[in-house]
Amino acid sequence: MGFSPVDLFDPETTEAQLSQADGPGISILRVPTDGNDDHPNFEYGLAAFWIFGAGRGAYSATAHDDYSRTQHVAQLDWDLGDPLHEPVRRGHTWWREFTRGWAAVNFDSDRRRRRRVRVPQGMVDTQGQPVGPRLVLQPRRGVVLRRG
Repeated sequence: MGFSPVDLFDPETTEAQLSQADGPGISILRVPTDGNDDHPNFEYGLAAFWIFGAGRGAYSATAHDDYSRTQHVAQLDWDLGDPLHEPVRRGHTWWREFTRGWAAVNFDSDRRRRRRVRVPQGMVDTQGQPVGPRLVLQPRRGVVLRRG
């Protein structure tokens, strides 16, 4: 999804690769970060992994040439379940609801392209706090939520 933690692909390049996230064969999605678990690219890539691969395959986030260490966030352990519909798109913002969660991603690169998205009822964040009914998704950011 990019060359470095700050040099991510433009929306068109990212979206051109989306069909590959769901096979055939094994799909591996990797996003570049600075190596820290809290880097925003981690959840950005994880959201795309769920939206386009429905959680099937492998997901990784690493710093440049730092493949000896595995990054981790709580959402990586979540099973969002089965998709309830195909990915939904508005501009370069995509989302998808699952039986046990929801994911959204904004591929826009223009800092002025924040997107307000509707969050399905009953979603919570990593702290178990209710989220919704809407949130603003910044460009090149993603969010993964689960049902509370």
